[in-house]
Amino acid sequence: NWAGYVTKFSKDGDSLLFSTYLGGSGSNLIQAMAIDDSGYVYLTGQTSASDFPTTSGAYQTTYAGSTNGWWWNSGDAFLTKMKPDGSDLVFSTLIGAAGDEVAYGINISPNKDIYIVGKTSSQGFPVTAGSTIFNAVTNGATDGFICKVNSSGSSLLYSKLMGGSGADWFEGIYVNERDEAYIAGISQSSDFYTSTNAYQKKSAGGADAVVVKMNPGGQNVYYSTYIGGSGDEFYSTNSIWNNNIRIAANIREEPIICGISRSNDFPVTSDALQLTNPSSTGGGWWNTSATITKLSYDGQKLLYGTYYGGSGFEIPGANKLKRISCFTNILYGGFTQSTDYPTTPGVFKENKTSGGSSFYYTGFVSKFRDTLYTDEIELSIQDTIYDCDQIYEILNAENIGADILWNNGSTRQYRIVGDTGLIWVQATYGCDTVRDSVYMVLKHSPQMPVLPKDSIYCDNFPNLTLDAQHDTIDATYVWNTDATSQTLVIDTASIYWVDVVTEHCGTKRDSVVYQLLNTPQVDLPIDSTFCNTVAIDLQVGDSLRNEESFLWSTGDTASFISVRDVGDVGVRITNYCGTDTNYTYFTKYLDPTLTLPADSEFCDVVSLKVPYGLEDNGETYRLSQLISGVSFILPAADDTLLFDRQGEYVFTISNKCAQAKDTIFITLLETPSVSLGKDTTFCDAISITLDVTEPDNKEQYLWNDNVTLASKTITSPGEYWVSATNKCGADSDSVNISVVKSPEVDLPADSTFCDQVNIVLDADMDEPSQYLWQNNSTDSVLQVSSVGKYKVTVSNYCGSVSDSMLISMITSPEVSLGEDTIFCAGIEPTSFTVGKESNEEQYAWSNGDVVNTTTFFSEGKHWIRISNKCATVSDSIEFVLSPNPVIDLGPDTTLCGNFSLTLDAGNPGMDYLWMPYGETTQTIQATQQITYTVTVSNQYDCESEASFTVRPDCVSKSFIPTAFSPNGDGLNDVFKPTLINFEEYSLVVYSRWGEKIFESHDVNKGWDAFYQGEAVQDGAYHYFMRYKTTEDLKWQNVGGVVNVVR
Repeated sequence: NWAGYVTKFSKDGDSLLFSTYLGGSGSNLIQAMAIDDSGYVYLTGQTSASDFPTTSGAYQTTYAGSTNGWWWNSGDAFLTKMKPDGSDLVFSTLIGAAGDEVAYGINISPNKDIYIVGKTSSQGFPVTAGSTIFNAVTNGATDGFICKVNSSGSSLLYSKLMGGSGADWFEGIYVNERDEAYIAGISQSSDFYTSTNAYQKKSAGGADAVVVKMNPGGQNVYYSTYIGGSGDEFYSTNSIWNNNIRIAANIREEPIICGISRSNDFPVTSDALQLTNPSSTGGGWWNTSATITKLSYDGQKLLYGTYYGGSGFEIPGANKLKRISCFTNILYGGFTQSTDYPTTPGVFKENKTSGGSSFYYTGFVSKFRDTLYTDEIELSIQDTIYDCDQIYEILNAENIGADILWNNGSTRQYRIVGDTGLIWVQATYGCDTVRDSVYMVLKHSPQMPVLPKDSIYCDNFPNLTLDAQHDTIDATYVWNTDATSQTLVIDTASIYWVDVVTEHCGTKRDSVVYQLLNTPQVDLPIDSTFCNTVAIDLQVGDSLRNEESFLWSTGDTASFISVRDVGDVGVRITNYCGTDTNYTYFTKYLDPTLTLPADSEFCDVVSLKVPYGLEDNGETYRLSQLISGVSFILPAADDTLLFDRQGEYVFTISNKCAQAKDTIFITLLETPSVSLGKDTTFCDAISITLDVTEPDNKEQYLWNDNVTLASKTITSPGEYWVSATNKCGADSDSVNISVVKSPEVDLPADSTFCDQVNIVLDADMDEPSQYLWQNNSTDSVLQVSSVGKYKVTVSNYCGSVSDSMLISMITSPEVSLGEDTIFCAGIEPTSFTVGKESNEEQYAWSNGDVVNTTTFFSEGKHWIRISNKCATVSDSIEFVLSPNPVIDLGPDTTLCGNFSLTLDAGNPGMDYLWMPYGETTQTIQATQQITYTVTVSNQYDCESEASFTVRPDCVSKSFIPTAFSPNGDGLNDVFKPTLINFEEYSLVVYSRWGEKIFESHDVNKGWDAFYQGEAVQDGAYHYFMRYKTTEDLKWQNVGGVVNVVR
């Protein structure tokens, strides 16, 4: 673990006065130290030791920090005051919460208060009340903090957090004699608070420096600003051996910030010692150049900015300021890795000692001079100051911290002046002196009042003269009428004012109000009638402009009353000029009301009486019959309305307030009367609907089978009855329904007999009926013994029907197909016709035909079977096939040049005939590219024919397109020819300027419209193709134009 230590040497460094550890069992780092005028040592830093030494009565004696943070960068901040001889601690306190705190800087104010700054990640870090620009809890990864601790270390005088949404921390602290703290830190947030007129309100990128000036009480800031470029303005936040930024202020309260930057655009001024980042790789991780920045006292302007360093990197340690005459000397110390850090001749060490690696460091100390120039003093923009009635001015000599001398001997920056005469002041920082003077003169202001008191006139206004009465001082006059004289004549009531104007002591105004009032006059509305509720607001007079008072008959005294009841209402108006009285009367009507009885039903006759209306309510009455459209006016409300017929009626009552309307529907019902009609007989089936419906009579029905519908469909014989009932009465009726079967007759189907006829026909049916045959017989049966047509008619109550039968006779069938037959080459279709006409024969041929005629097409045995109801006969015939010769000349072929091919027709011993040359041998020689045909016949004169073709297919052919579309759709994307029968091949494509852009010797490889990896433009391109024919091995040359079209 790390431990802090404090070592004190004698002033000439030749002896050790004391040396001591500081810390507990964890890691303890002292980040900063300060010594007061009495030699007391103030130390601050961070500790992860829970047993860090604290003193009784200290602000925080118990460790509250993280227990799992990075070993050297976690825990609580601490503040320790040690005795000058190191023998004991005056006080020691922790400052922190449950996260991590690091204190980086410390300063003792001239008033002996202690300031420390640092960073915290704790959510519970102690804070005091103040402006909302400060954070109540840590906002980002870390916030910067400033704590002002009392001289005994027992309490926080104030404690503030500042930071945005990223990581922020404070490192440098300086406090002037007015307890105004200057803070320098680093912000990785884009939303760190900046003041309204800050020099740099926005982060320029990366981690920027921030500068804050606090007011003495810590409640707010004077200003807060970024300073930085697009890179980082820090080396590391996780390093124990380096600081990033320090701050101090000169006597002019201008902050001077010593820091570092990796930015190549850090803000510098034209008079900078180094205008650009000297690091070898400015902006890199390790390359930081030292920077010096001076801001104006209000943080709004960059007064000076420079880089300072070598090609490696620099890390700041501390800066101190000391004024000598009109100069401020700036000491800036730290360490550098640069071998070319700028040094001056004759110093202790001009060059860096060589080390074992490029990361070898050495310390540096640089001294800079800041000249203090005085600013011009401007006590007043004019040479003379005029004060009125009393001399009182606060004059400012500017030049904060300069040596100032007023003509009265005062040396303060500000002077309060109370006498007339010449005032002068001078200021100097030691190198130059500035002066200014002003002359003080006393003048007097106008005195008031000058105008009369306010007045009131009735009905008419007189002519008056107003006098401003100021003739003892130099003054001019301006009236609100634009008049500029001392007096003003008026004839109108109004507000009049006058400005008495002096050259140096301003203007004073007096005014007078003249009123013209009218004698009161009451104007009330005429007598009025209201509906349901009396509600009227009455406004009389003009209380504001005519200053009237009011007394109503209701006792009200305002100009406005709300009337809510009937009767007389009166008012008396009184003002400065007189009194007037008036009255009005209000009455009230109610909205008409109407409720007719519910819709009503009457039996056989209508009679309904209804009273209506309300007396003294201003009503009229109208009755309308909706169906007929008749409408008429009724008499006054002391009567009764009589309804004596059915219908739908609308009754309307109206007055000036409203209209009431109601509807009644009156229905007239009749006593039921039912009739089913006479008894009825039906034939075969019953289908009748009995309907006793009486529309709009609201009847209920009940049939003998408990059906309750108004109608009933009857499908079976019997007696039926129904009753009908409504509120007026009931009635019923019955009917008898019977059924008779219609006559039927069904003689046998038409019949055919063999050789003789013998049958009995029977038409008898169960119902009593009458019969009549075609021979006038009236018996129900008939004996038949001959062919012919027989008919009978059967009749009864339901009608007559007839039927007939045809009786015929046939003979046995006969058949003969003839002798067997031999066919050559193929079976010739042969037709046969058999059977007798009108003999009811059925036919069954061996080929499946079932008519008396058929045709046979194949060899084999064929037969016919004929049958009817009398007998069955059959016969057969055989067809024999002699095969044709089989010829096989082989497949057609392609032959080129001189050739001789043997063609063999086969089938030895048969007859042959070749075409086209008439050879009769079994074989011939084919020597031409033509078709040869041969016919071969056997002993039965059965013959076959065959042909053989020698094709000219070896002739070379070519096709080449005139355009193609290489758009990647897979269709016509490549330009290539189609060739048949070729031996060698080449294709070349040229641009329009003759440049060869494609060549191929593979007919399957075409041009895709690309040249040197780029798609060519649409347009025409020339091609040249060569190939050798297969047939005669001669070269063919083909050229042309192909178009690329996308």
